[in-house]
Amino acid sequence: MRQENNYLIVRDQFTASYNRADAKPNWVAWHTDQSHLGREGRGKFDENSTDNQLPEGWRRVTTFDYTGSGYDRGHHLPSADRTASRAANNGTFLMTNVLPQAPDNNQGPWERMERYVRDQIRQNDMEAYTIMGSYGEVGRIPGQGGDANIAIPERVWKVVVLIPRGDNDLERINRDTQVIAVDMPNRQGMRNDNWENYRVSVADIERATNTQFFTNLPPEVQAALREKGR
Repeated sequence: MRQENNYLIVRDQFTASYNRADAKPNWVAWHTDQSHLGREGRGKFDENSTDNQLPEGWRRVTTFDYTGSGYDRGHHLPSADRTASRAANNGTFLMTNVLPQAPDNNQGPWERMERYVRDQIRQNDMEAYTIMGSYGEVGRIPGQGGDANIAIPERVWKVVVLIPRGDNDLERINRDTQVIAVDMPNRQGMRNDNWENYRVSVADIERATNTQFFTNLPPEVQAALREKGR
């Protein structure tokens, strides 16, 4: 039976759990290394941003549904994480990779954290496994047709696992692996905040979202990584 509020989406650029009732992802996950970072310019939201691969009969959010809402079309997988080709970058503009994000959050500490992770990839030859999601609700965006009904989250979170670039990644993650976790309010008035002020442990995010991470790792590694992030 299809789980409409935990619907698995697999695209070339990302994997997501999509929530039909909220018209946005619960979370989006992706991998980034230097092969994903090139010189392709930033794309744009347009009529091609609608994800027409959602099941028949589902409301398919368009970029225009966000017009006048006061919220950014916030990427989960950032555009700047997929600059190796035009096709790869365009895939980040699918609306199934988007949530309503307060401009001061999206363009402030959130963007600076994204840039920090890319700097680790470029400067230290790292690769990153990232999952981003949101929780809580402060309202809905009705959309241009009046029926988009997009949930506006109260908070946004992200967990990043950083490892030196190599092979057999899962086998190379251990108790000493670097982990970054943040949990930020989705609001205005925080544009100049330091993103590190919002660092938390992975366990904190697990408790807030009723989600469990690192389940494919040995139990002792799971336990160690869950206490990291701050």
